[in-house]
Amino acid sequence: MPTRRQPHARTAFTLVELLVVIGIIAVLISILMPALRRARQHAQRTACLSQMRQIGVALAGYCAEHKGRTPVQIYDAVRNWGDPAVYDSPPLPNGGHLVNRSGFAALLPYLGAEKRVFACPASFDYTWNNPADNATALSDTSYMGNQAVHDRRLAKIRRSAEVVYVQENRFRWNIAWLRPARVTPVNARPQVYSMWCWQNPNNHRGGRPWGQEYSNNHEEGGNLAFVDGHAEYRKHAALRARDFGLTGGPGAGGTADDRNNTVHSQTYLCEFE
Repeated sequence: MPTRRQPHARTAFTLVELLVVIGIIAVLISILMPALRRARQHAQRTACLSQMRQIGVALAGYCAEHKGRTPVQIYDAVRNWGDPAVYDSPPLPNGGHLVNRSGFAALLPYLGAEKRVFACPASFDYTWNNPADNATALSDTSYMGNQAVHDRRLAKIRRSAEVVYVQENRFRWNIAWLRPARVTPVNARPQVYSMWCWQNPNNHRGGRPWGQEYSNNHEEGGNLAFVDGHAEYRKHAALRARDFGLTGGPGAGGTADDRNNTVHSQTYLCEFE
């Protein structure tokens, strides 16, 4: 008796089946990618906030050992801030060794010399036109100190739980910036401050406006370390000049209520002087 021929087993997808599978995979990716992106952004924001808390603890330790006084940084921009040859200059009677000292370098002994604490994982490692500005292995930071509260007694800083000590920059630098920064000579009285925010109207190399450069690393906001040592996240649009200890008065055009779209060069007095 003749045997019935068995049908051949299928060994491949048809074109239609393959297209269906590819379509399903594409849909799943489109659903998962935003969730994965949000998870990554949240992880970066959390890591950055942890770093800000460490800076706050280091600040408290520094002040406890320096008679309740915050670190010194004379100039608003210190290049190679993390190079020991810069911040470990031998003391001089005239204080000249402090010229290249940064507030961040002063905190390093209280951070186990861990410099990575000063660079947010969400910040950009940008290549600047001036190579001296580019972040290096020794000096890499996206954070900026507040000059209005540097080299000042804690007892004079009222509202210490409400005044920012460190805020974020969108980019990474070889420079320890102070923002706000003093725009009058060191010995001037009263001292005038400026540049606490920057809604940058210029276009970067891709042709798009820079936009808000400060406290804008995490979902239109940034992490902040405060003078009392705590850290928290805030939307950049919620920040005001008073959050940095700035106020108006004779010789200054700004007010404590100024928002973060204020002109970069607006001037202020410090409410603690």
